[in-house]
Amino acid sequence: MQTLSHSFRFCPRCAAPNPEIKEERCLVCLHCDLTFYFNTAAAAGAFILYEDQVILCERARDPKKGLIDIPGGFIEPGETVEEGLRREIYEEIHVDVGPLHYLGSAPNFYPYRDVPYQTADLFFVAPLASLEGLKAQDDVASIKRINPFSFNPADFAFDSTRLGFEYLLRHLVIFEDK
Repeated sequence: MQTLSHSFRFCPRCAAPNPEIKEERCLVCLHCDLTFYFNTAAAAGAFILYEDQVILCERARDPKKGLIDIPGGFIEPGETVEEGLRREIYEEIHVDVGPLHYLGSAPNFYPYRDVPYQTADLFFVAPLASLEGLKAQDDVASIKRINPFSFNPADFAFDSTRLGFEYLLRHLVIFEDK
């Protein structure tokens, strides 16, 4: 696993070499007195339901290029989680979904360009009324429609999404039983 001490060999403010990394979450530069905390980033994804299927995506970019994921991504400053998730869904698969229902959350490690991001991934389920407009865009290579009860969660790119999928299956079983 890439660590912060391997990623930040110079201070981002004054460029002094070898800033101190404390407890893998705080960078301290003894030269310019910068203290910078690496906080958890918020990310959200949706299990989009169309009839008895779930819409999944093949990742077009690293990390985990070629593996299976759900539409979603990082929440931008000033966005609510729901606004950011709707934006990401539209950017990635070009559809507007119905109401977002919260499933749960999980921690995630997201290595991107030699920087190890720690994220809090929030998972939602949302209905899709029509497949009209559905197409792979942005960082999605292809779209898959699957029966959630016959999908192998080991095929997901991230451990956090596997946990989110467990939340989804429990959610679907509850509604199937009613």
